[in-house]
Amino acid sequence: MKITKKIYSEISAGELFDKISILEIKKNKIKDKNKRNIILKELSSLQETASENIQKSKSIIKLYKKLKSINKNSIIFFADINSSNKKISEEVKNSKNHEFYLLIGPEGDFLLKEREILNSMKNCIPFSLGQNILRSETAAVVGLTLLNSEIN
Repeated sequence: MKITKKIYSEISAGELFDKISILEIKKNKIKDKNKRNIILKELSSLQETASENIQKSKSIIKLYKKLKSINKNSIIFFADINSSNKKISEEVKNSKNHEFYLLIGPEGDFLLKEREILNSMKNCIPFSLGQNILRSETAAVVGLTLLNSEIN
């Protein structure tokens, strides 16, 4: 099936910045020229949408910079519906002096390519929030509760 028209979909500002930050990671990792051009085209479109529609407050700019600056000494736990990893206690216990981040995908979960990129990063650890499919807001609360219970 070939799609000739653009598909427009309403998303939250957070999801928009999430997509932009993932594409910025992809653009540095993808070596295939054709795939990289597609990523750059999509990234440019999303950045234009963000600049036209979102008034960037200091907190949004700070969050976006933080997402971009997550370093290799940080641990990113990402909720992955396909993960069989239900326990994050070992990773937390072995990473006492690290910063922890929780990444929740949009409703419908991460795309396969997004999951591949996250799984390829050494500091990203997939884990399951259970068998039920959760709304993004609920997944964030559940994920933070699980992570907080292991940290404290």
